[in-house]
Amino acid sequence: MKLNNNGIGLALAIATGILYAVCRLIVALFPDGSQRFFLLFIHSVDLTQLPVATQTFSGFVLGLVVSVVSAYILGWIFAWVYNKFDKK
Repeated sequence: MKLNNNGIGLALAIATGILYAVCRLIVALFPDGSQRFFLLFIHSVDLTQLPVATQTFSGFVLGLVVSVVSAYILGWIFAWVYNKFDKK
């Protein structure tokens, strides 16, 4: 089955954009809870000692754009590599 490079790239980019926006909203609404949540994924690193930065709107937009573009490129490359190996 041949994958559509653009379709996979767009699907991953859209999913990443939604996840990024939801994550940012959760961090804004529950800053302490989100820090405790991320501690579950980073073993033996004490994130409470790091300074908490205030997210600006421009920082949010820049992070969103970088995440979405990176996800599109990754999805496109994934589909391309998959298609190269799927020779039927």
